[in-house]
Amino acid sequence: MITSRSGRIILLIIIILTVVNLAAVFTVYLRVKQTETERVQVADSSLAAGEGRRPRPAMLIREAGFDEAQARQVHESRLRQRDNVAPLFAELKDLNSELISEVMKDHPDSLRIEQLCFLIGDLHAGIKLQTVRHMRDVWDIARPEQRGKLVSFYHELLRGDAPATGRGEGFRHRRGRGN
Repeated sequence: MITSRSGRIILLIIIILTVVNLAAVFTVYLRVKQTETERVQVADSSLAAGEGRRPRPAMLIREAGFDEAQARQVHESRLRQRDNVAPLFAELKDLNSELISEVMKDHPDSLRIEQLCFLIGDLHAGIKLQTVRHMRDVWDIARPEQRGKLVSFYHELLRGDAPATGRGEGFRHRRGRGN
């Protein structure tokens, strides 16, 4: 048992700090639980109102100014595209695992590695083709005045940049014209 006065004070401080820390942890726990409960309630109410089934990508739909019918068509195209690329992604994952296994061998087969790389490249091309088909569907869904927004979005998506000013839809480089 602690008999000195300073020992008792230290013990009292440790007990107080422990209680404060437990109270802080309990408060954080309650707030996280409350936030999760509110999130679930909002999700449930938005599903009931039909808002949770709103098509994605919401930003593109909002930025391009698509109406509800167009948004539904974009959503359907996106679901078709997802169904088309899902098996490609599954096969890609398997081939990547096989490639890793081959690379990690003591004596890897360089021809097999090359073959796997070509197969992986073919899958990437197939995924890109399906993505471009979806992009073309969205382009066809958009009205001419909405396509300007798609030009920027597509440049960013495919090239990682935005088109130069004044070089949107219909721009073609013509030699000798100062462009």
